[in-house]
Amino acid sequence: MSDDVAARLLAALEGVEGGGSFCAAGKIAIPPPTLEVEGVGRIPLPLRKTKADALRRRARQAPYGKGAETLVDLDVRRVWEVDAGLVALSGEGWDETLTEVVAEVAKELGLGDSEIHAHLYKLLLYEPGGFFLPHRDGEKLDGMVATLVVNLPSEHEGGELIVRHDGRRKMVRFGGPKSLELRYAAFYADCEHEVKPVTSGRRLVLAYNLTVAKSARDADGPGDDGPAAAVARVLAPWAREGDPDGRSPRLAVLLDHGYTQAGLALDALKGADRSRAGLLFEAARRSGCDAFLALVTLHESGMGEEDYGGGRRDRYQDWDDEDDEDDEGDEDDGGPYTMVEVYEETLTAGCFRDADGRAWDVGAVPLLEGEVASDEAMGDDPPDREEYEGYTGNEGMTLERWYHRAAVVLWPSASRLGVLLDAGVDAAVGGLAAMVDGWAGAKARSKEKAALGEECRIFARRLIAAWPSRHQSDAPPPWERPDPDRPALLGLLAAIGDLGLIAAWIRGPFAHDATLDPGPALGDLGDRLGWPTIADALEDAFADTSRETIERNARLLAEWSGRKGAKEGRRSTCGELAGPLLAFLEGWRDPEGARDWKARAVDRVQILTTLVRLLIELDDVEGLDRLIAAVLEPASGWDVVTVQVPALRELDPWLRGEARRPIPALVRWLSAVRDELRRRTVEAPVEPVDLRRDDSIGCRCADCADVASFLRDPATATFRLRAPEARRRHVEQQVRHRPIDLACHTERKGSPHTLVLTKTKATYERALAEHRADLKRLEEVGAMLAWCEGLG
Repeated sequence: MSDDVAARLLAALEGVEGGGSFCAAGKIAIPPPTLEVEGVGRIPLPLRKTKADALRRRARQAPYGKGAETLVDLDVRRVWEVDAGLVALSGEGWDETLTEVVAEVAKELGLGDSEIHAHLYKLLLYEPGGFFLPHRDGEKLDGMVATLVVNLPSEHEGGELIVRHDGRRKMVRFGGPKSLELRYAAFYADCEHEVKPVTSGRRLVLAYNLTVAKSARDADGPGDDGPAAAVARVLAPWAREGDPDGRSPRLAVLLDHGYTQAGLALDALKGADRSRAGLLFEAARRSGCDAFLALVTLHESGMGEEDYGGGRRDRYQDWDDEDDEDDEGDEDDGGPYTMVEVYEETLTAGCFRDADGRAWDVGAVPLLEGEVASDEAMGDDPPDREEYEGYTGNEGMTLERWYHRAAVVLWPSASRLGVLLDAGVDAAVGGLAAMVDGWAGAKARSKEKAALGEECRIFARRLIAAWPSRHQSDAPPPWERPDPDRPALLGLLAAIGDLGLIAAWIRGPFAHDATLDPGPALGDLGDRLGWPTIADALEDAFADTSRETIERNARLLAEWSGRKGAKEGRRSTCGELAGPLLAFLEGWRDPEGARDWKARAVDRVQILTTLVRLLIELDDVEGLDRLIAAVLEPASGWDVVTVQVPALRELDPWLRGEARRPIPALVRWLSAVRDELRRRTVEAPVEPVDLRRDDSIGCRCADCADVASFLRDPATATFRLRAPEARRRHVEQQVRHRPIDLACHTERKGSPHTLVLTKTKATYERALAEHRADLKRLEEVGAMLAWCEGLG
């Protein structure tokens, strides 16, 4: 269905033109301005050689941008530049004339309803041989849409400016008889352009950046109801019916010009893009759709190879210079590499901005090919970015390409949640954040504010209902996680101020999404709203505690309990919430062997430490008794050595600083641990009296049988097996995969090599080390027990 809607949408937009060109040029009738350069002085016009030489000595070689770098390369650009801060322009009527030129340029470029400002950027001097290869200007200022060059009177030949866009080409001549005139040219910043070599004389140019200020355009969009109504008639049934395949519908209508993320705004659009985008936004409003400016990205990954066909065009091939009208120019083939086979392709939209210029931080929304409306496929143009990895072994060259196009992205407002959820729940939260921002900025007590508030509540309610249950292992890696300063769902619900939504979040996402950790925010909310208002929801959430959420819940509960300052209901709520945690621990019999392969290993030491401290702080004698009983249950899996003793070590300094009265449950726990450690240390390990060792080798082949016989021999320390590699490797694997006291190494002398097995005392040494550790544990626990028994 999206293919059909895209085609009809393009047909409805076909006759919409922006009334502007990609390049404007003209002549300035007044005398040239007075030009002064710091360190050079006044420069009379037309420019003479002596002043040009002085100007060159004050200037520097102009660099060019290559990716993130700024380079000086005389094979790419050969021109001298002087910073704007060193240049002063004056003269009768010059400022007024420049304003008129900018207004004329804005009109010719289709920006007539916008407020355009010119900012002097550089003074440029082209000497004989000076040129600039084809390139595109970066957006040097916020809101920059175009470049204006004013050619100052200076006798020269050559130096033509050639501007290309969308298969069209325009040449502007400044040399010859025109070189003594004051002439200008302006073009959109994304247009590829070049300066042909100056063949004689010197060319002097003022370069300006043109920026657009936010216009006072009608918020209802274009005044012509005809085209807007036609587009709305295409969108309305699509918005009502949705996608028959069940996918949340979306469309991306590609724009003609290029835009950076910073330059993506309705008021900064160029030419026909401006009219078409305004029309689409208005039609979306009428048909119940959301509309955004966005950047669409096509990413291709596959096998590439170097292109030796010489497909790149000659940057200085001869063009037909009969006139200055638009004509067809050759296209660059996109690079020295060819994509032989595409393994993976993704199409996404990101960097969303609504009609008010508000950013929607929703990440990358996936698109299908049929959901992109354009007269030509994105991959037909040269890539905006290309990365390759050379040949490695039997692997071919890996080639990755990124294509970026600005677009108006549309989807039915009723499908907003579904579209954003396709990009992940964090994207949906970003959408709600933008909605809450719009609601907060609306006029107080207005119908619009009330409607936006209700829209936020409905969206939030649906988002909470759709929130997935997630394991800790579902959390993205650190480099893919959202910005920590990004609004969280709980904070947005607090801003909306709906207690029902907050309670639903606690019972839903908080209870069942182990990747959610509200940090201090949930405790702050309890302090602000009053703990009784959220106590029931918290009790329900804690009743759903799982091995995935036990650590988080225990940590949060301890943080809330330890807060300074009295708040109504906080202590009693914490006491009630401790019950579900204890109930979970009492029924937990397999803490290490989770059935779900995605479930994470639980830090039981941290859980035990946290809960003991919490229950002591709450003076919950019964709860502490229950916890200790659960830990000491033989089948519980709370190992004395790996869990209980480390937990007691962590508790020791805190107890000595905080405990002031007897804690019977703690004494009982320490006594049980002491008794178990005494049992473990009653007998010390006995060192072997001879060289007999465990002979439990599972294999019964001849070689392994010889090894088993060697292990039973009380007098032989070493066994040597000279055999082919397969036999040696088999024996070594049998030995290494069993707890047998043998050391293995291979003597690589002669052929075949020899496997050497030497008996060790590893089992005894391990037992002895563990025995000594148990004695140290017993000493530590005994000291703690003596201290606890002395309290009171």
